Amino acid sequence: MNLVNSIGISANLGNTALIPPLQAIYGSSQTPGFLTQIFVLTDGHNQDGVENAINLIRKNKPFARVFSLGIGSGASVALVNGIAAEGGGVAEFVISSNEKIETKVLDQLKIALKPSLLKAIPA
Repeated sequence: MNLVNSIGISANLGNTALIPPLQAIYGSSQTPGFLTQIFVLTDGHNQDGVENAINLIRKNKPFARVFSLGIGSGASVALVNGIAAEGGGVAEFVISSNEKIETKVLDQLKIALKPSLLKAIPA
């Protein structure tokens, strides 16, 4: 199921707004016992500001793991790394046309398929 299409979000090829689609995903129903995995592919800009996006991800950390892929040389390192760091995922960048986006996405998918702990196990 393509959640983005099902909730009526479309690209306008203008400003990048990460907050509304993330809120829609966080507000959707979740399968009990499973962590939602979110993949953010972005040019690394957010019209609502880097901190607002990262704060939303931080607030929802118990419910989802978020991976990020920055596309292009202008991608905000702070945003792409911040998304993954707060979301418990992995950040990747595709900067030049020599890099294969498929390889980066597959690397992230392999990690996402591995089990994730929702809470740290006490030592």
